[in-house]
Amino acid sequence: MKPLKRMTISALLAVLLVVSAYISIPLPISSVAFTAQSLMVMLIGLSMPVNIAFTSVGLYLLLGAIGLPVFSNGTAGLTVLFGPTGGYLFGFLIGVVVMSIVKDHAKGYGGRMVAAIFGGIIVVYFFGYLVLKLVLGLSYGKALMIGVIPFLPLDFLKAWIAAWFTKKYQKHFNRMLGQPVTKS
Repeated sequence: MKPLKRMTISALLAVLLVVSAYISIPLPISSVAFTAQSLMVMLIGLSMPVNIAFTSVGLYLLLGAIGLPVFSNGTAGLTVLFGPTGGYLFGFLIGVVVMSIVKDHAKGYGGRMVAAIFGGIIVVYFFGYLVLKLVLGLSYGKALMIGVIPFLPLDFLKAWIAAWFTKKYQKHFNRMLGQPVTKS
């Protein structure tokens, strides 16, 4: 794929990730809102090759780091990246790579579901949980109850949606990427 096309796709996906951060629903059980960010990260990881997936999420983090209001609820800056929820943001970057690699080795809906669960849920939550615990000085149990448990049911639903969507539309993603259109 030509570099300009790869950069264009990466930039467009980063913009979609920004938009997904603004889709936010406050939850009564937590101070952290439900957003569509993790769904978009899963869609990127499950539909794109690892280089585009990494570049898209990396660009998103860079935009937020330099102060553009791209994170959840229009927040931005290094204070967000290195604050209590920053681990989830860095987890997106590592998680999208894991998803992209795993889905390449495990085709079909089941493979995409496994990739979304491992990369999109386990990896993201691991980094988010760890940073939340360290930054706020929480116990392991308290960090788990605040930063993981309330969100798991919704994220499993997002994983299912992302796996279904990318399986259904993979031929369109392949066409956009200039790859052979195959049934997966």
